[in-house]
Amino acid sequence: MSNELTEEVFHRAFTKLFGYADDPPAAYEQLRQKLVQYFRSNSHSYDRESLADKVMDRLLKIAGKRYVRVEDDESAYRFASRVAYFVNLEQRRQDDKQWEFPEDLSLDLVKQDDFLEAEARRQTAERRATALEACLAQLKPKDRELLSDYYGKYHGHTKRLALELGITHETLRIRVFRLKVRLKEMVDQYLNNS
Repeated sequence: MSNELTEEVFHRAFTKLFGYADDPPAAYEQLRQKLVQYFRSNSHSYDRESLADKVMDRLLKIAGKRYVRVEDDESAYRFASRVAYFVNLEQRRQDDKQWEFPEDLSLDLVKQDDFLEAEARRQTAERRATALEACLAQLKPKDRELLSDYYGKYHGHTKRLALELGITHETLRIRVFRLKVRLKEMVDQYLNNS
């Protein structure tokens, strides 16, 4: 079955859409001009005339196949603007498909962004490591040794460390927590000053 309207279907559809008007051809042209204005403000396409014609063709096809009730210029425009909305969406999708980034260019941009992000993370980690070393050197030797044992030699066996130090496990955890808080403050201050 063809998408073209036969002359009989065209006249029936035209009458359904513009039969309310005293001058149906003038009502047709007036609606078409309103659609051109619609596409002027809502479309990225420069061929607004052909988009308006596409909407008018669809309106006639719809009216030729279905019951359509149009009583005045306002209801005709409401009906046409709904169809125009979908025609505009179709046009945008078509335009987007025609203009795309070349795959190799978009991949290069992603690779470059990933590299820059990884480099920034590496530099940040280096700065933090340098700050941590400098701040650890400022701690008292017994505090440095406690942190070293807690996170190194006795990692996972901190109850044994507490026994060797002659303190409760809870006391050990509190001391380490306070040292960590102090060390974090020292590192943050070091980074802010450098």
